[in-house]
Amino acid sequence: MTCSQRRWLTFCLRGLLLTNTVSWAQFERCGLGWYRFSALSWMFRHTKLLWEGLWQASVSVVVAQYGVSEGVLGIDDSDHRRAKRTKRIHRSHKVYDKKTGGYFNGQALVFLVLITPQLTLPVGFRFAAPDPRQVAWRAEEARLKRLKIPKAERPPRPAPDAAYPGKPPLALELIEAFRRAHPQVRLRAVLADALYGTQAFMDQASHRCGNVQTVSQLRANQKVRFRGKERARARVRSWHQALRYPNESEYRYLVATDLSWRTLDIVQLYTLRWLVEVFLEDWKLNEGWGQLAKQPDEEGSSRSLILSLLLDHALILHPEQQARLSRQTPACTVGCLRQQCQGEALVEMFRRVLEAEGKRPANYIYPAQNRVCKMKFHSITTGVSAWQIDGAHASSGNPLLKAGQRVA
Repeated sequence: MTCSQRRWLTFCLRGLLLTNTVSWAQFERCGLGWYRFSALSWMFRHTKLLWEGLWQASVSVVVAQYGVSEGVLGIDDSDHRRAKRTKRIHRSHKVYDKKTGGYFNGQALVFLVLITPQLTLPVGFRFAAPDPRQVAWRAEEARLKRLKIPKAERPPRPAPDAAYPGKPPLALELIEAFRRAHPQVRLRAVLADALYGTQAFMDQASHRCGNVQTVSQLRANQKVRFRGKERARARVRSWHQALRYPNESEYRYLVATDLSWRTLDIVQLYTLRWLVEVFLEDWKLNEGWGQLAKQPDEEGSSRSLILSLLLDHALILHPEQQARLSRQTPACTVGCLRQQCQGEALVEMFRRVLEAEGKRPANYIYPAQNRVCKMKFHSITTGVSAWQIDGAHASSGNPLLKAGQRVA
């Protein structure tokens, strides 16, 4: 990596930390013209940076820094809403909305997360989308069934397209890639939700990780073989690994590949999957990509996502975080650590402005911006007041600092 690439990458990570978006215009404003909007976009698109290699190197650095030797792999998927019409957003499609029961246009991601006694670390991702030909065939099949067209007269199901694998095959690819890149990490188990609770997936996941325990959950409409007969899961009343939390009305039915484990051990292992949900929630709220990511095409979505996940690794490697983990004390949450970094950046910016007072004329024009320096911190959440600095009011040589409203 060249010096210019390192500077650009560092600037982008700082912009993500301060603005919580992947937006070049906001990066330019928060950087006081250090980089122009066009320069940031050009570097993002045309720099010869090995993004996948950079991502794997970042995972290796975190693993080596904390001495991770074993862990549990967690698999989960996440959906992100986009605009109604997205012609250039990679793998955007109609996604089922679990909250409302309707549909929205968005992107679906499959994440692989490494869970260790010290930390929870994202180690892989893939974009998922249904096969358009299969979707069109199902819609046509439903229409012809309503018209009572005989099956012999309906078009046959098209062959699966290798360019659109399902989420379980993508999860297996992530497991295989992690095992190749980090063979020194010994895996204890693999955890997944109900979408991956099939025998084919669980057996392959266990085999690719060295025949380790794999635990998943059954869906309500899933067929199971019970006492030599195949029946719906809802009709099985004596399943010995049923789990229900106090605030739930229905049972969760867990399945595992290694039945020599005690039921209590399987249930306790499956509780670690909640850490994957915690990571997804922190990532959506505090690491930029889930808030505003309009970079088009496949490289735009994947590279901006890598930038967002690199910020997660950077926060894990923060000195305060390392000090807490080394003392075996509770680690800082992502939101708390990000808020602390924003406050430090704001104080540093004020220090530089005050140190530069009198060294430049009041109407100094920034070469990178070709206009009077104007900086507005409306989106900084720091626990102190959000300040607005406007160089246009600095006619007397002293910048006018106006206190804005406190950010909630």
